[in-house]
Amino acid sequence: METITIIIYLILFVVVLFMTREIVSWFWKINENIRLQEETNRLLKRIVDKLDSYDDNTSNKKTFDGVSDVNDPKILNDVIEILKRK
Repeated sequence: METITIIIYLILFVVVLFMTREIVSWFWKINENIRLQEETNRLLKRIVDKLDSYDDNTSNKKTFDGVSDVNDPKILNDVIEILKRK
């Protein structure tokens, strides 16, 4: 009888632990923050891919490791237009 009681308490403890974790994650919006960071990473990768494929024939194009300088308004507007088309 003692071992059954210990097993029941152990199961209840695990259930309460998981419920507490979900409540804390919900309260601090941890899951939402992770989802938003993953979405931000996906969009940044998409922008970098578009910038890498961007072919600007002007002589004032500034690049660093193959990534165009998005501080240049012309390049930034072109990237925005490319992303709108997709």
